Amino acid sequence: MKFRRTRLLGAALITMAVSASLAPVSGATASTPAESPIDIVTVSSTPDTRDLAPSYNIATQTVTMEYKSKGSCTARQADEDIHGKANGTATWDKSIQFDGVDYVFQEIHYHATAEHEVSGANRGAEAHLVHKNAAGDYLVLAVHLTDGGATGSEHDKLITSSPPTECGGSANRTGVSLRGLLPTDVDRSWRYVGSLTTPLGGPYLQPVQWVVFKDTMTVQTSTWNALRGIWSGLTNHNSKPHTADTPVITQYP
Repeated sequence: MKFRRTRLLGAALITMAVSASLAPVSGATASTPAESPIDIVTVSSTPDTRDLAPSYNIATQTVTMEYKSKGSCTARQADEDIHGKANGTATWDKSIQFDGVDYVFQEIHYHATAEHEVSGANRGAEAHLVHKNAAGDYLVLAVHLTDGGATGSEHDKLITSSPPTECGGSANRTGVSLRGLLPTDVDRSWRYVGSLTTPLGGPYLQPVQWVVFKDTMTVQTSTWNALRGIWSGLTNHNSKPHTADTPVITQYP
Protein backbone atom coordinates (compact mmCIF):
# COMPACT_ATOMS: atom_id res chain seq x y z
CA MET A 1 0.00 0.00 0.00
CA LYS A 2 1.16 3.57 -0.68
CA PHE A 3 0.03 6.59 1.28
CA ARG A 4 0.35 10.31 0.72
CA ARG A 5 2.06 12.75 3.09
CA THR A 6 -0.51 14.45 5.35
CA ARG A 7 -0.49 16.85 8.28
CA LEU A 8 -1.19 15.82 11.89
CA LEU A 9 -4.89 16.32 12.69
CA GLY A 10 -5.10 15.55 16.39
CA ALA A 11 -3.47 12.93 18.57
CA ALA A 12 -4.85 9.90 16.79
CA LEU A 13 -3.70 10.72 13.26
CA ILE A 14 -1.26 8.34 11.69
CA THR A 15 0.30 8.87 8.28
CA MET A 16 1.80 5.78 6.74
CA ALA A 17 5.31 6.45 5.48
CA VAL A 18 7.72 4.92 2.99
CA SER A 19 11.45 4.86 2.34
CA ALA A 20 13.98 3.37 -0.01
CA SER A 21 16.58 2.95 2.74
CA LEU A 22 16.71 1.39 6.20
CA ALA A 23 19.25 3.97 7.42
CA PRO A 24 18.07 6.72 9.80
CA VAL A 25 17.37 9.93 7.91
CA SER A 26 16.35 12.52 10.48
CA GLY A 27 16.62 13.72 14.05
CA ALA A 28 13.77 14.50 16.41
CA THR A 29 13.26 16.41 19.63
CA ALA A 30 10.68 15.74 22.32
CA SER A 31 8.21 18.05 20.55
CA THR A 32 8.53 16.71 16.98
CA PRO A 33 7.79 13.34 15.34
CA ALA A 34 10.56 10.78 15.75
CA GLU A 35 12.00 8.51 13.13
CA SER A 36 10.83 5.07 14.13
CA PRO A 37 11.59 2.63 15.57
CA ILE A 38 12.93 3.92 18.87
CA ASP A 39 14.21 2.62 22.19
CA ILE A 40 11.26 3.13 24.55
CA VAL A 41 12.86 4.45 27.73
CA THR A 42 10.16 3.61 30.25
CA VAL A 43 11.37 5.88 33.05
CA SER A 44 10.73 8.93 30.87
CA SER A 45 7.11 8.10 29.96
CA THR A 46 4.19 10.28 31.06
CA PRO A 47 0.54 9.32 31.79
CA ASP A 48 -1.88 8.85 28.88
CA THR A 49 -5.62 8.40 29.49
CA ARG A 50 -6.77 7.67 25.92
CA ASP A 51 -8.66 4.37 25.84
CA LEU A 52 -7.95 1.58 23.35
CA ALA A 53 -10.98 -0.70 23.03
CA PRO A 54 -11.16 -3.64 20.59
CA SER A 55 -14.73 -3.90 19.33
CA TYR A 56 -14.27 -6.57 16.65
CA ASN A 57 -17.83 -7.73 15.94
CA ILE A 58 -17.10 -11.22 14.62
CA ALA A 59 -15.43 -14.13 16.38
CA THR A 60 -13.12 -15.18 13.55
CA GLN A 61 -11.91 -13.98 10.14
CA THR A 62 -10.21 -15.46 7.11
CA VAL A 63 -6.87 -13.69 6.63
CA THR A 64 -4.93 -13.91 3.36
CA MET A 65 -1.18 -14.04 3.98
CA GLU A 66 1.41 -13.04 1.36
CA TYR A 67 5.13 -12.42 1.13
CA LYS A 68 5.80 -8.77 0.26
CA SER A 69 8.77 -9.03 -2.10
CA LYS A 70 11.09 -6.23 -3.20
CA GLY A 71 13.32 -8.21 -5.53
CA SER A 72 13.86 -11.64 -7.04
CA CYS A 73 12.43 -14.89 -5.75
CA THR A 74 15.85 -16.19 -4.73
CA ALA A 75 17.07 -13.26 -2.62
CA ARG A 76 15.89 -11.79 0.68
CA GLN A 77 15.93 -8.10 1.50
CA ALA A 78 15.63 -6.31 4.84
CA ASP A 79 12.66 -4.22 3.69
CA GLU A 80 10.46 -7.24 2.93
CA ASP A 81 7.85 -8.84 5.19
CA ILE A 82 4.97 -11.28 5.32
CA HIS A 83 1.63 -9.59 5.72
CA GLY A 84 -2.04 -10.48 5.90
CA LYS A 85 -5.37 -8.84 5.11
CA ALA A 86 -8.76 -9.89 6.50
CA ASN A 87 -11.31 -10.92 3.89
CA GLY A 88 -14.80 -9.45 3.73
CA THR A 89 -16.09 -5.88 3.57
CA ALA A 90 -18.08 -5.48 6.81
CA THR A 91 -16.13 -2.74 8.58
CA TRP A 92 -17.86 -3.25 11.93
CA ASP A 93 -16.44 -6.77 12.00
CA LYS A 94 -12.88 -5.39 12.00
CA SER A 95 -13.11 -2.24 14.10
CA ILE A 96 -11.31 -0.95 17.18
CA GLN A 97 -11.74 2.28 19.13
CA PHE A 98 -8.90 4.60 20.10
CA ASP A 99 -9.73 7.74 22.07
CA GLY A 100 -13.39 7.30 21.10
CA VAL A 101 -12.72 7.05 17.34
CA ASP A 102 -13.46 3.90 15.30
CA TYR A 103 -10.60 2.43 13.25
CA VAL A 104 -10.88 -0.54 10.87
CA PHE A 105 -8.26 -3.26 10.56
CA GLN A 106 -6.32 -3.04 7.27
CA GLU A 107 -3.39 -5.45 7.55
CA ILE A 108 -0.88 -7.15 9.79
CA HIS A 109 2.81 -7.67 9.00
CA TYR A 110 5.73 -9.21 10.86
CA HIS A 111 9.34 -8.29 11.62
CA ALA A 112 11.47 -11.27 12.65
CA THR A 113 13.50 -9.13 15.05
CA ALA A 114 11.68 -6.61 17.25
CA GLU A 115 12.10 -3.09 15.93
CA HIS A 116 11.17 -1.23 19.11
CA GLU A 117 13.45 -1.87 22.08
CA VAL A 118 12.35 -1.26 25.66
CA SER A 119 14.96 0.40 27.89
CA GLY A 120 17.71 -1.10 25.73
CA ALA A 121 16.28 -4.64 25.61
CA ASN A 122 15.16 -6.39 22.43
CA ARG A 123 11.96 -8.35 23.05
CA GLY A 124 11.98 -10.95 20.26
CA ALA A 125 9.93 -10.38 17.10
CA GLU A 126 7.29 -7.74 16.35
CA ALA A 127 3.89 -7.66 14.68
CA HIS A 128 2.35 -4.43 13.36
CA LEU A 129 -1.44 -4.21 13.07
CA VAL A 130 -2.62 -1.32 10.88
CA HIS A 131 -6.08 0.26 11.29
CA LYS A 132 -7.73 3.19 9.52
CA ASN A 133 -10.65 5.46 10.45
CA ALA A 134 -13.34 7.03 8.25
CA ALA A 135 -11.25 10.17 7.79
CA GLY A 136 -8.34 8.16 6.42
CA ASP A 137 -6.20 8.43 9.56
CA TYR A 138 -4.16 5.41 10.64
CA LEU A 139 -3.68 3.64 13.97
CA VAL A 140 -0.81 1.13 14.17
CA LEU A 141 -0.48 -1.33 17.06
CA ALA A 142 2.82 -3.09 17.83
CA VAL A 143 2.91 -6.51 19.53
CA HIS A 144 6.18 -8.09 20.66
CA LEU A 145 6.43 -11.86 20.15
CA THR A 146 8.66 -14.39 21.92
CA ASP A 147 9.47 -18.09 21.52
CA GLY A 148 6.93 -19.84 23.73
CA GLY A 149 8.04 -23.42 23.10
CA ALA A 150 4.88 -25.50 22.87
CA THR A 151 2.73 -22.54 23.93
CA GLY A 152 1.58 -20.35 21.10
CA SER A 153 -1.10 -17.78 20.25
CA GLU A 154 -3.35 -16.65 17.41
CA HIS A 155 -0.22 -15.46 15.59
CA ASP A 156 0.71 -19.12 14.97
CA LYS A 157 -2.33 -19.41 12.71
CA LEU A 158 -1.06 -16.61 10.48
CA ILE A 159 2.64 -17.42 10.31
CA THR A 160 2.55 -21.22 10.92
CA SER A 161 5.61 -23.44 10.53
CA SER A 162 5.27 -22.88 6.76
CA PRO A 163 4.81 -19.12 6.21
CA PRO A 164 4.19 -17.81 2.69
CA THR A 165 7.38 -17.41 0.69
CA GLU A 166 8.34 -15.08 -2.09
CA CYS A 167 7.38 -17.42 -4.91
CA GLY A 168 4.63 -19.27 -3.07
CA GLY A 169 1.71 -16.97 -3.79
CA SER A 170 -0.87 -16.34 -1.07
CA ALA A 171 -2.33 -18.57 1.64
CA ASN A 172 -5.69 -18.23 3.37
CA ARG A 173 -5.65 -18.67 7.16
CA THR A 174 -9.14 -19.47 8.43
CA GLY A 175 -10.65 -19.12 11.89
CA VAL A 176 -8.43 -16.21 12.93
CA SER A 177 -9.55 -14.05 15.86
CA LEU A 178 -8.39 -10.46 15.37
CA ARG A 179 -8.83 -9.85 19.09
CA GLY A 180 -6.61 -12.85 19.74
CA LEU A 181 -3.75 -11.12 17.92
CA LEU A 182 -3.59 -8.55 20.75
CA PRO A 183 -2.50 -9.04 24.37
CA THR A 184 -5.24 -9.71 26.92
CA ASP A 185 -4.81 -6.29 28.54
CA VAL A 186 -4.70 -3.77 25.69
CA ASP A 187 -4.68 -0.83 28.09
CA ARG A 188 -1.08 -1.58 29.06
CA SER A 189 0.86 0.26 26.35
CA TRP A 190 3.32 2.98 25.44
CA ARG A 191 2.38 5.62 22.84
CA TYR A 192 4.46 8.07 20.82
CA VAL A 193 4.44 9.90 17.48
CA GLY A 194 7.02 8.68 14.97
CA SER A 195 7.29 7.35 11.42
CA LEU A 196 6.65 4.14 9.53
CA THR A 197 9.50 1.62 9.67
CA THR A 198 8.78 -0.39 6.51
CA PRO A 199 10.00 1.27 3.30
CA LEU A 200 7.71 1.07 0.31
CA GLY A 201 9.60 3.17 -2.21
CA GLY A 202 9.69 6.76 -0.92
CA PRO A 203 10.86 8.82 2.08
CA TYR A 204 9.81 8.09 5.65
CA LEU A 205 6.75 10.31 6.07
CA GLN A 206 5.77 11.64 9.47
CA PRO A 207 3.85 11.57 11.77
CA VAL A 208 2.80 8.02 12.69
CA GLN A 209 0.99 7.38 15.98
CA TRP A 210 2.42 4.26 17.62
CA VAL A 211 0.81 2.12 20.32
CA VAL A 212 3.34 -0.45 21.60
CA PHE A 213 1.93 -3.01 24.01
CA LYS A 214 3.76 -3.62 27.27
CA ASP A 215 2.78 -7.32 27.43
CA THR A 216 4.41 -9.72 24.99
CA MET A 217 2.74 -12.70 23.29
CA THR A 218 4.21 -16.09 22.37
CA VAL A 219 4.42 -18.23 19.26
CA GLN A 220 5.38 -21.88 19.13
CA THR A 221 9.02 -22.76 18.51
CA SER A 222 8.26 -24.12 15.03
CA THR A 223 6.58 -20.83 14.08
CA TRP A 224 9.39 -18.81 15.65
CA ASN A 225 12.07 -20.69 13.74
CA ALA A 226 10.14 -20.45 10.46
CA LEU A 227 9.69 -16.68 10.77
CA ARG A 228 13.30 -15.92 11.67
CA GLY A 229 14.59 -18.42 9.14
CA ILE A 230 13.18 -16.46 6.20
CA TRP A 231 15.78 -13.70 6.69
CA SER A 232 18.42 -15.74 8.53
CA GLY A 233 21.19 -14.40 6.30
CA LEU A 234 20.55 -10.79 7.31
CA THR A 235 21.95 -9.28 10.51
CA ASN A 236 18.67 -7.78 11.71
CA HIS A 237 16.43 -10.10 9.68
CA ASN A 238 13.77 -7.86 8.08
CA SER A 239 13.84 -5.22 10.80
CA LYS A 240 14.97 -1.60 10.85
CA PRO A 241 17.41 -0.80 13.71
CA HIS A 242 16.08 1.68 16.25
CA THR A 243 17.12 5.31 15.95
CA ALA A 244 18.46 7.63 18.65
CA ASP A 245 15.40 9.89 18.48
CA THR A 246 13.70 10.76 21.78
CA PRO A 247 10.04 11.72 21.31
CA VAL A 248 7.54 12.22 24.11
CA ILE A 249 6.53 8.73 25.30
CA THR A 250 3.22 8.31 27.10
CA GLN A 251 1.88 5.21 28.83
CA TYR A 252 -1.47 3.80 29.86
CA PRO A 253 -2.12 3.07 32.65
